[in-house]
Amino acid sequence: MLSLDQCRIFVCVCETGSFSAAARQLGKAQSGISQAIANLEIDVGRELFIRAKGGALPTEAAKILLPVAKNVLRQTKLFEQKVEALAKNEALSYSIALEEGLLGKQLIALIADFFADFPHIELDLIIASTFDIEQLVREGRVQLGITYYDESLPKTADFTLLGDYHFISVAHPNHPLVGIKDIDVETLSQYRHLVHRSLSRRELSFSQSLSENCWYCNDYFTIRELALENAGWADLPEKRVAEDLKTGRLAKLDLAFEPYGNRVDIIAVRSSAHLHGKLTQNLLIILNKFFEIK
Repeated sequence: MLSLDQCRIFVCVCETGSFSAAARQLGKAQSGISQAIANLEIDVGRELFIRAKGGALPTEAAKILLPVAKNVLRQTKLFEQKVEALAKNEALSYSIALEEGLLGKQLIALIADFFADFPHIELDLIIASTFDIEQLVREGRVQLGITYYDESLPKTADFTLLGDYHFISVAHPNHPLVGIKDIDVETLSQYRHLVHRSLSRRELSFSQSLSENCWYCNDYFTIRELALENAGWADLPEKRVAEDLKTGRLAKLDLAFEPYGNRVDIIAVRSSAHLHGKLTQNLLIILNKFFEIK
């Protein structure tokens, strides 16, 4: 019966193309490598390598077995990692809820890179709005929520400040508000406001509806698209519309009460229904560096 040691030897000979090279890499005697492959060939009933002075060339049979053997070794390593994690009382799964307005290639890359060091962990990544995430955390359905800070957040919430995000008010270049200096609330309220609202119909305190005529949406991507169609003005993360401002597809509104936009705190909310160890601690450190106030 095939042993894991035979499997490792077989893969190593395939990859190095030499019995002697495989012996050096695995720290074994060359005679042991040769014997292991010979025994495997007896079990398979076929020649797996063509022996030559230049090394060992895999046969077609070996090429068929190679991807299966590699998968066996990967699954074995994963099993060993999960056993070790259980022995150390570490998590085997982790769930994070991310505020949709914070999404971007850099943040996704950061999370992917961080969890690459924990291949035994099953990651559940949920994208939602701040209030919906707060509910997921409160109900224990996720371990960690990355959201905007809102004044309505319960005082008992266990959260950590990570940094901030800059919001600005924008509109299509042809919108009547564009070009007006020192726009006040009364003037702003005369035009349709594209407002972000959660599935539970709650609005963030820093971007509440200011107009009698509003369109509501629970994601910033759609709000941006509506603004590009000149459907109204909107409060959007500056990073989300930076390219639109640069190319003239959107324009920043000159608000008298917020001439420089609005700085919004970003927080990490921990669920009290879960234990938080070094993994959460280390994840918060890199998130803090990512969002840190410049």
